[in-house]
Amino acid sequence: MSQLPTLHELIPLLPELVLACGAMAMLMLGVAIGERSAAVVNGFCFIVLLLAGAALVAVVRKGEPFAEPLVRGINGALQGLERIANG
Repeated sequence: MSQLPTLHELIPLLPELVLACGAMAMLMLGVAIGERSAAVVNGFCFIVLLLAGAALVAVVRKGEPFAEPLVRGINGALQGLERIANG
């Protein structure tokens, strides 16, 4: 049987979850307030985008130690190709 994903496995989805939940909340807020909701919804959009950006930064920083060997390997390969191209 497959198990449900744990919270630790869902951390990379955090920015998308913030945007999806924020969009749904903005939609419901706009429907509830009506035609005069533009300023409130726009302000909430700004806050949700800031939260999603902060979540993205947190996810990237958390994954940085795992990605560093891959990035260094690609960097070394590209430098080797550059040396070959420069002769």
